Amino acid sequence: MTGLANPGVRVLLVGTSMHEPGSRLPDVPAVTRTVTDLARCLTDRCGLPKPGLRTLVDPADPIVFDRAVSAAAREASDVLLVYYVGHGLLSPDGELHLATSASLDLTRPPAPHYQALPYRTLRDTLANCRARTVVVVLDCCFAGRASAALLTGTDDVFAMTAVRDSYLLTAAAPEEAALALPGERHTAFTGALIDLLTRGDPTGPPRLTLERAYRYLARALPAAGRPEPRRNAGGRAGDLMLTDNRAYRPPPPARRPGQPGDDQETVRPDSHTDTDPVEDICPYRGLEAYGPNDARFFFGRDTLTATLLARLTDRLTDPQPVMVVGASGSGKSSLLRAGLIPAVRAGKLDVPGSWEWPCHIITPGSDPLAELASLLARATGSQPEAVRALLADDPQRAADLTESAVDAAMPADTGYTAEPGATAGAAAPTPRMLLVVDQFEELFTNDIPATDQQAFVRALTAAGTPRNNIPPPALVVIGMRADFYGRATEHPELVGGLSDGQVPVGPMTRADLIDVIRRPAQEVGLDLEAGLVEVLLRDLGVGVAMDGVGPGRVHGVSVLPLLSYALLTTWQHRDDRLLTAAGYAATGGIDNAVATTAERVYAALDKAGQAAAHWLLLRLVHVSADGGEDTRRRRSRAELIADYPDGSAVEAVLDAFATEKARLLTIGQDTVQITHEALLHAWPTLRSWIDTDRSALVVEQSLSDDATTWRDSGNDPDLLYRGTRLALARERVETSGRHDSLAPAARTFLAASIDADNARAEAERRR
Repeated sequence: MTGLANPGVRVLLVGTSMHEPGSRLPDVPAVTRTVTDLARCLTDRCGLPKPGLRTLVDPADPIVFDRAVSAAAREASDVLLVYYVGHGLLSPDGELHLATSASLDLTRPPAPHYQALPYRTLRDTLANCRARTVVVVLDCCFAGRASAALLTGTDDVFAMTAVRDSYLLTAAAPEEAALALPGERHTAFTGALIDLLTRGDPTGPPRLTLERAYRYLARALPAAGRPEPRRNAGGRAGDLMLTDNRAYRPPPPARRPGQPGDDQETVRPDSHTDTDPVEDICPYRGLEAYGPNDARFFFGRDTLTATLLARLTDRLTDPQPVMVVGASGSGKSSLLRAGLIPAVRAGKLDVPGSWEWPCHIITPGSDPLAELASLLARATGSQPEAVRALLADDPQRAADLTESAVDAAMPADTGYTAEPGATAGAAAPTPRMLLVVDQFEELFTNDIPATDQQAFVRALTAAGTPRNNIPPPALVVIGMRADFYGRATEHPELVGGLSDGQVPVGPMTRADLIDVIRRPAQEVGLDLEAGLVEVLLRDLGVGVAMDGVGPGRVHGVSVLPLLSYALLTTWQHRDDRLLTAAGYAATGGIDNAVATTAERVYAALDKAGQAAAHWLLLRLVHVSADGGEDTRRRRSRAELIADYPDGSAVEAVLDAFATEKARLLTIGQDTVQITHEALLHAWPTLRSWIDTDRSALVVEQSLSDDATTWRDSGNDPDLLYRGTRLALARERVETSGRHDSLAPAARTFLAASIDADNARAEAERRR
């Protein structure tokens, strides 16, 4: 399969961001930026010749849109890619339409096809294409409706043409809204694709194909709380090469005969032979959590997953949430994302039809109500801002909104299909939503107002509470770090779940750890050198005679993220299809793999870069002021770059720590966070920065959070510091010499507090 550099390739990028006055559709400025940046990415990164690319922003009407598609279809001889970004609309009869500037309201005159391009018209136009491969990408609401139309009998456009290979990639499910968050540069789906093409995937193969891009997006987007993309593929279209994987690092050359280690016995798994294909993909996730699409690589938690499923079954008639509690690094996120959700989708929850229930994951972030509102708005086609306002005013409305979201997600005929082998006519239980709230501790570490905390918890409780003998619309599962147990008990709605709905996540057994090491490698056809497993277990402190639970921590850090990171870097040092003890030793071992990589990345920076790294990393940490454990903190990427005197230095640090095979930072659409709290303990340099500057960091942290609250309130003078609090803040900032390192908003807030205090003192003197 060729790539996009072929002269016979034609790419049409269409985006609708603005609409005529009187339209019910909100404008989406991010669409224009998204189309512009994607076009640049396709030419600069993917090698697409500029004559083969056409962009159409804000088509005046469906005729202009259709003519552009027709022209591209006529010119393409090898590959045709039609990519749409904008509003997806449904006509009164439920047909998918792609919005244009003329789109006003499809339920009112003029007829829908005069306002927006029907998807069937797009298919009919593509019937004239002579290209061997046709790819359609839809980044819009309800895009999944195109999937069904694409595969049904004579409606299949590719069945009516000479096209041999076809691919349809959609940003959302048939009843789901796509996402363009306010203030972000790109839409969620295309922004993630641009990020992949620009930065690469360290766990991916040397070249990024269309199918590999889909797999990455299907893993990354749900993990970030975004809609899960869908795809339909025919022929070999998925093999279309997009670009080289910028983050790929090839393994060292294989050993030559006679080199040390050739006489080592190799463990050959029974599941494959030397002639079996090897997938060029890393089966380990390092410091990142395993996601729903990583279930094939997730091992060691079968018993705990079964316990969690049983507890969920008990909750069918009990309104309390299920609380999954464990230490940082114990694997809570992976259990929820790669264990629980795939198990429910596979029909392992003992409830008929539950495999079709919608499953969603959110994290509280800096605005938990907005995160929940965004989820419910996507599912119901509502406006996120309006839904957030409803939840803030009355959290109990979450029950009605969740019920509507479930109804929209289920098949239109019977709610969901009958259980295989079930008795005909048997009544199925009421469908639910599985709502997973991961990293719940963010509710207490992101300076969220108490009123918003309370509204969020009450909304979750309302979604999981029966009403008028009707089962609750959601099963709520909360994942939380154990050291925030006390903060959770401050909310009465959570006490019941903590008392009798808790699932503790403890250390793994020796047998589980062996599965974690060996079985992911077997999944992709890799071998492990004899003795490697024993070396890893030894470094974990797990003896041969230990049949029970192994250690939970190494030098104060949970073993699972350190083990997974060591395995990822061992894979990067693999010898062809063999994971070796020498490759593992090169990582620095369980104790030092993270520190070795972090120190290498830091040392490679120049002095300006190292200063920026010091400043940046400390702002990604929430320092405990009461003796508890420090936690990572998600921050706005744009604000971090703007707050530092040399924004380019900050960008260089982000690239070094995120795009290197280190993967120590995770960069989202517009956010940055440390990939795992393990870095805070495993890297001595960062640990020393935190411990040395702890008191000043606590003050800076409070200043920054309070400055944001003050700014958002319209500079309410009652929120300024005064008295002892102001004196303490001034003393800590001045004695630590960190005034210049404060973010501009914090400096402004502190200066305003000082000015107000001086004005009060002067007024008192005059009086």
